[in-house]
Amino acid sequence: MAASSLTRSLKKRLRRIRRFAATAAGAGRKAELHALRIELKRWRAHLRLLRAADPAFPYPEVYAPFKKLFAQAGLLRFWQLQGDYLRRWPGAAPAFTRAYRAYLNRRRGEARASLRAAAWAHLPHWRDLKREIRQSAARCTPETVLDYFDTLRQSINRLQHHPTRRHPTQLHELRKTLKEYANNRPLAARHLGIEPGAPAATPPDFDRLLGQWHDADAACAQLAADLREQGWTPEELVGGRKVLKQWRMEKIRLWRDVVRAIETGR
Repeated sequence: MAASSLTRSLKKRLRRIRRFAATAAGAGRKAELHALRIELKRWRAHLRLLRAADPAFPYPEVYAPFKKLFAQAGLLRFWQLQGDYLRRWPGAAPAFTRAYRAYLNRRRGEARASLRAAAWAHLPHWRDLKREIRQSAARCTPETVLDYFDTLRQSINRLQHHPTRRHPTQLHELRKTLKEYANNRPLAARHLGIEPGAPAATPPDFDRLLGQWHDADAACAQLAADLREQGWTPEELVGGRKVLKQWRMEKIRLWRDVVRAIETGR
C-alpha cells in the first residue's frame, strides 16, 4: 500500500514536470521557470531516494533527459539573475550598462531557445518509467529509507562541522544535501509512513543567505570573464571594472553573513 502511494505521487510529479516544461518553454518568465526548477529538484531528490533503496534502479538513464532540461532552465535563470544584478546599480557606469544590457538580452534569447529545444525534446512519459519506479518503490522499506536519511544526516553533519566548512564548495554541497533531505522528508512521511526527523540544526535563514552569496559569486565570475572576452570600448571597460568592483564588495558582504551565521547560529 505504501509503495502504491509513493508511485502515485511520483506519477503526479512527472505530469507536473511535463506541464511546467511546456509552459516555461513558451515564454520563459521567471515565475514559470522557478516552478519548473522546483519540480525538477524534487524529482531528482525522489529518484535518488529510489536509488538508495534499490541499487538496481537505473538512476543515470532515468534522470538523463531531466538533467539536460534542468541545466537549460538553470542557464536561462542565470542570465536573468545577471540582468537583475545589473539593474541594482543603474547609475554606476551608463556606457557599460547599456552595452552589457544588450549583451545579456542576446544571451537570454539564446538560453530561451535552448530551453525550448530541451523541453520539446522527448521527455519520458509515465508509461516509459513506471516499471522501474514501481519495482524500486517496493524496496522503500522502513529500513532502506531510514538508512538513506541517516546517510544524508551524516553528510550534513560532516559538511557543517568540518574544520574547512568555510570553503565555498563544501557549503554549496551542504545546501544541496539539505534541499534533498527537505524534498524527501515529506514524501517519506506522507506516502511511506516514515518520519525521519529533522536533520542537524542549521542557522536560521541559512539557505537564503548561502543562495544569495552563490548568486553573487556566479555573477562576479561571469562579469569578470565577459570583461576579458568581449570587445569593449575603453570607456565601457572602465565602467565594467567599476561595476565588477561593486559586485565583489557585495559578494564579500554576503560571504561574511554566511560565515557569521555558521559560527554564531544567528
